[in-house]
Parts: sequence; C-alpha cells; structure tokens
Amino acid sequence: MFHVEQNKKNLHCETKDYLVSGQNFRIYLDKNGIIGKTAPAPKRLEMNKYYQSRDYYPHSLNKKKLSAFLYHISRIFMHKKKLMWMKNYINPNTKVLDYGCGSGEFVKFLRGNSVKAYGYDPNIKSNDGKSSKYFIGKEKWKKQKYDIIVLWHVLEHTYHPFNLMESLKSNLRKGGKIFIAIPNFKSYDSKYYGKYWAGYDVPRHLWHFTRKSIFKLAAETRLQVVREKWLPLDTLYVSFMSEKHKSSIAPLFLGLMVGFLSILSSFFTKESSSFFFVLKKL
Repeated sequence: MFHVEQNKKNLHCETKDYLVSGQNFRIYLDKNGIIGKTAPAPKRLEMNKYYQSRDYYPHSLNKKKLSAFLYHISRIFMHKKKLMWMKNYINPNTKVLDYGCGSGEFVKFLRGNSVKAYGYDPNIKSNDGKSSKYFIGKEKWKKQKYDIIVLWHVLEHTYHPFNLMESLKSNLRKGGKIFIAIPNFKSYDSKYYGKYWAGYDVPRHLWHFTRKSIFKLAAETRLQVVREKWLPLDTLYVSFMSEKHKSSIAPLFLGLMVGFLSILSSFFTKESSSFFFVLKKL
C-alpha cells in the first residue's frame, strides 16, 4: 500500500489544472519519493466535471486543433504498437478488457483486427447512445474473466490503485496479463518543466508514478513484471503540451527539442517520460 502524508516536508510541487478549471493543486510524495498524490482530491461526484472539455482527447477529439491532430496521429501509431506487443499473448480465444477505454477507439481497433475486446470507462455511461457497442457496464465486466486487461494511462486516474489492481487481478485467467502505461515524474522533461509538466494533469491524475512504484505495486499485489518499455512518442507529446501550458510562442518546436533531450537522457538515467509494463498473474 502507498502512504503519502500531506505536509510541508513531503510537498513535491504546486501546479494547476490547465485544461478545465484553472484551480491550484499540490502534489505530495511518500517517504521514498517514488509515488505522488494530488491534493485536494476532488470527491468522486465532482470529478466528472474535470473531464468536461472538448480538449480532453481520450474522451473527445477536436481535430481542428494542432494538439488534437498530433494526439490523433500518435493514437493511431500506438494502437498498432499495442497490438504488436499483444501478439505474443493472444490467440483466437483471447478476451481483452480495455479498462478506462475513453472513447473506445482502441477497442474498435482490436475488434477490427479480430481480437475479442471489450471496453469499460468509469467516466462514460455505457448506454449513452454515443459509446462503442462493445462497452460493458461495471457489474458486467466484474463477472467475466480476461486474458489481458489494459490500463493505458488509467492507473493515475484512480482513487485507490492498489484496490483496483487487486480487483482486476481477480478477473484475470491463470497466466493473464495486465498492460499498464504511466507517466513518470522522475523523467528529464518532468524536472525541466516543473509545475508546467503536462504529465501531472491535475486533478484528473490523482496519483503520480515512477518505475519503482510500479514494481512495488506489482510485488504487493503478487504480480510479476515480465516486460517494460519506454514510450518515446509520449515524451514528445507531453513536452509539446507542457510548452502550451507555459504559453510558449513556439510550443511544437520547443516541445520537440525538450522531448528529444528527454529521450536522449533516458538512455543514461533509465527514466523515460512514460513507461509501459506487462504484469503477469502468478
């Protein structure tokens, strides 16, 4: 379990919600400095309003904006990469759950590639008439077993990541895998941008992870990390968005420069801006 005391000694930084509200928030770290927590955390019933923006691309995509266009291109690329990484673990009978699936694009992509995939997102009603027909409700997904569960930049949005991992593990078949992607606040671009770093994305990101925190989470939930990879495309996109938070006059150019420096730095520090992990049920 992660324990984070909210005191001056453990204060990591002060930042704000650049997307929706403009409200100020603080991030505190645990005593080991490997996990961060957003404060004050909005109550569950209030959280939905922080996702109500046409610029929050996992749920809505306004392609007229440059940031949205870049997100769209990177999303198509990552869909193909994720499927490629799944190839070693899937067969015709494999069942996949995309937990926190947003608009359901990855679920549709998997279905288009003959993978039996389903999507669940706690911030989207499965019967709203706009969602994918492969969306399933909370009670339904909990009653099924899966071979792969995907948490792609989702864990940081959850109130109780440890409890969620325990719950998801119980829905895995023997030898099942959990795919996790997280932003890493130990990266070069995080340190460079400080309070402007887009990877913080408060208050939607309630928790802030590092590579070590995922290994700790895996150990405490009796899961084994069997694969990890850097996500360099995330680095470039997050750096671009961070420049926008700074109101830079050339966010794309400067973001690409800082992003490439961060990628280069990762070869020496092993601290990528984003990580991808495969966790196996023992």
